[in-house]
Amino acid sequence: MTENAETLDSLVRRYKGNRTFVSLAEGSGGTISVSRWRSLGFADKALRAVDGLDIGVIASTLGATEDEVHAAIEASRNQPKPVRDEDAGETLTLLVMERKGKQSFDDLVHASGGKISRSRWQDYGMPGVYLRGAPDVENIRAIAQALRVPTWRVWLAVGRELELYKDPELPRLALSINPEANLLTRQQENIAVSLVDELVAAQKILGGATGSQAEDDTNVRPMRRAARKTTGTEGRGPRGGAK
Repeated sequence: MTENAETLDSLVRRYKGNRTFVSLAEGSGGTISVSRWRSLGFADKALRAVDGLDIGVIASTLGATEDEVHAAIEASRNQPKPVRDEDAGETLTLLVMERKGKQSFDDLVHASGGKISRSRWQDYGMPGVYLRGAPDVENIRAIAQALRVPTWRVWLAVGRELELYKDPELPRLALSINPEANLLTRQQENIAVSLVDELVAAQKILGGATGSQAEDDTNVRPMRRAARKTTGTEGRGPRGGAK
């Protein structure tokens, strides 16, 4: 295997040319869905997408040989695995996959009151299908209803799916919230918010010092000690307590 061997996603994109993924799905006789074709065209998802597919169908639809497809799959397997971005957290895809469980996409269509189509659920829940834009408010609510999660959790998952956490102007903390933060009591929420406010105020006083400097500063240490005292067992119910 040469160092510059063509990977599966590259092969798919090259043979696809100006054709759409819809036309590829039609060309495969419907045996490979539009969503699966899209996944085959993305470097970090192609291998998972090809699992279980007929190589002959992929080759004939693209106009490639089966040997080319097999070689591209092997090249993809030999690619170094990307380091997981820990800042990403719970994306929409992960949220849908987790909450879907053993349900079918048709079950989710019904649970959403028919507001989210089966193909859209597949787009949301299939790794490798990149979100082109944020769902509107009505769809966010329908997703939350179907998955039985708070709407804010869906909003955060969409933000992570769109990689907003990489925006240098967005505070990283905004998208780093634990998706189960709703288990906290109102008192615990207030403590967390107050601590952030105090740390921000201290950082401003320090005149833009680095995070490590601020953490070591004597003005910040009392806040951290106070936070430890106030996050004890007082007023806490089972696993975070009732709201």
